[in-house]
Amino acid sequence: MLNSIIVVEAVVPVAADELNDVRAKVWSYAMDQRAFGPRKLMVAFTDADGQLRVLAHAKRTKQPLLTLEACLDMHGGGAAAAVVWCDERVPT
Repeated sequence: MLNSIIVVEAVVPVAADELNDVRAKVWSYAMDQRAFGPRKLMVAFTDADGQLRVLAHAKRTKQPLLTLEACLDMHGGGAAAAVVWCDERVPT
């Protein structure tokens, strides 16, 4: 059982931009994920056309699925897809 709070922060695009096309820029997002700090799990929520709706990030927990669940609960409503990145090896 988790005994602490998972803080989920997010960035929302305010204008149309070519960087909002997650399908075309997926590697750019992956390479820039450390901008939010180390040991973060980052989730890009998109619409059906692959356009970014929300970019959420949170500190990765020992059980990374808990962090993903927190991001999904907070910002996943209405998204057609979610792309997840983690800057460290995730234990299986």
